[in-house]
Amino acid sequence: MGASGVGKTTCARIVSLCLNCVSGPTPDPCGTCHECVSIKNSTNPDVIEIDAASNTGVDDIRVLLENSSYLPTSSRYKVYIIDEVHMLSISAFNALLKTLEDPAEHVRFVMATTEVRKVPVTVASRCHRLDLFKLTTDQLFTHLVEIAKKEGIEHDGDGLRLIAENASGSVRNALFLLEQSAIYTKSKIHVSEVRALLGCVDKSLTEDLVKCILLADAPSALEVFKKLCSQSLPVSILEGVQLIVYELCVASVNEEHKFDLGRGLLSTVRSGSTPFLSRVWQTLTHGLQEVKNADDAQRAGEMMLRNTGVGIPCRRGTSNEGAGPGQGATSEGTSDQRAADSEHCAEHMKKNGVNTHNKVYNPEEDEAVMGVMRDFEGASVVGCYDLVSE
Repeated sequence: MGASGVGKTTCARIVSLCLNCVSGPTPDPCGTCHECVSIKNSTNPDVIEIDAASNTGVDDIRVLLENSSYLPTSSRYKVYIIDEVHMLSISAFNALLKTLEDPAEHVRFVMATTEVRKVPVTVASRCHRLDLFKLTTDQLFTHLVEIAKKEGIEHDGDGLRLIAENASGSVRNALFLLEQSAIYTKSKIHVSEVRALLGCVDKSLTEDLVKCILLADAPSALEVFKKLCSQSLPVSILEGVQLIVYELCVASVNEEHKFDLGRGLLSTVRSGSTPFLSRVWQTLTHGLQEVKNADDAQRAGEMMLRNTGVGIPCRRGTSNEGAGPGQGATSEGTSDQRAADSEHCAEHMKKNGVNTHNKVYNPEEDEAVMGVMRDFEGASVVGCYDLVSE
């Protein structure tokens, strides 16, 4: 079992090769004998693939079981590959039980599914389970580089990595996107063309948007968001922001976590604050549903950004105070000014009780809180992390 596109059916065909190779059964089939060639070409009469999504009834399974009683035509074993087996009806599963418990010596069943929980326990207990996992971005990228080299496809590296990042861990999706990109770019894949083909947003701009959220810079956040909306849909943009926030949140609790998207933000204020990042994640999760259902998705996205932490002022007392949104955004263009904003943000947050060092906030040490407790008999307090003054 495994996710879609990770190679379940391909592995089942390899098992049939291992069983029916002339030199087999062997874990290393030759691939050149008559049996191996016919199986690879899908012309072997003794290796039968069945789509359970189209043949769900008990009558289909009864025909299968009746045919399985006959000896193989030319191979050592008759192999039945049942794809999407979880789509079978309960009656069909019940018909399989006896055969799975005591199969004929010349018959082997290989069942593939993406929903193992939908397979009855009585059936699963009679099978040997193998789990196939999604591939990492690096594994997909390496695989795509090898295929591009064999197919004579020119690429800049970043284009293939972008394909790997958007394949969701699926080899099938990665190969499909590679084929589309090769056709679209005439076998000269460049990251800008792949981004246009996939409808992806600019990585650097997405990271800038997350940085504005971390720095509580509302005018710049809205400006960057509008630029991104000219490249892609607001939902796709916010999903990219959510992915970066997720990576930063995992990195805040696991220093060994490896990731590329958003790694340059680790030195930014609040990038290591797990409570704050968790709150931003929850806000994005709920807000995305509102953006999807809104008549004007861009405006809904802009309003949602105000609830992700960017509404906390971080530049009080600076030269930008009182400036309009356009003036405030343009005055922060240089890296030195960005660094100054970060320092002002950190200083302001400390003055307002924001914990920037991942320490537990102890209300018993807060004079204001203890004063309230003295005035109200029976009052109690609960410690919290990263208390933010909105």
